[in-house]
Amino acid sequence: MMKTSRLESLYAVEKERLASVTDGKGDYLHPVFGEGDSSAPVMLIGEAPGRDEAEAGRPFVGKAGESLRRMLSERVAEPKSIFITNSVKYRPVKVKKIGSRLSYSNRTPTAVEIKEGAKLLSQEIELISPKVIVTLGNTPKKAVELVTGEKIGTLSEVHGKPYFSDFLGLYVIPLFHPASGIYNRELVPVMDEDMKKLGKFLKEGGIL
Repeated sequence: MMKTSRLESLYAVEKERLASVTDGKGDYLHPVFGEGDSSAPVMLIGEAPGRDEAEAGRPFVGKAGESLRRMLSERVAEPKSIFITNSVKYRPVKVKKIGSRLSYSNRTPTAVEIKEGAKLLSQEIELISPKVIVTLGNTPKKAVELVTGEKIGTLSEVHGKPYFSDFLGLYVIPLFHPASGIYNRELVPVMDEDMKKLGKFLKEGGIL
């Protein structure tokens, strides 16, 4: 309960900070924070909320989220055993003017935004104190590298391979973002195999 209360306090401070940002580069009024058991042994870190997540106020609820939750249930464990958060807690947007109206689309967080978000991410990791961190895509991999000061390697080289972080004292397993399989079908079997490896690692290690 204490962990949950401390997380809520951190999130309240970040929500207040974001509400004062007016640069138009993100949906700062609808941040999305971590979800799940604050004592979960596994922490999943995604990139940033998209439109669906900002509207729902929950991480991974769009198409990519559905894909992730299905893969977790089939290959790893029930999502309730996992705490899910994002590197950046608001939806980064790209604004385009179409006639007299503005169109908003998702975009990848910038290096500055990832670095800024890493401050809160570091606090989340410390509070949750997971046994394993799973990064979903390049952005969270970079965020964890900022938190630890350790270089992991490119995602194409290290996906599905556990490495031990001396800084955090736990294993980090980089995976592709679940949306990757939507845009590149050739990655689907690779991602499925990575999920199988993750499930095996967690079960054989007695983590889940």
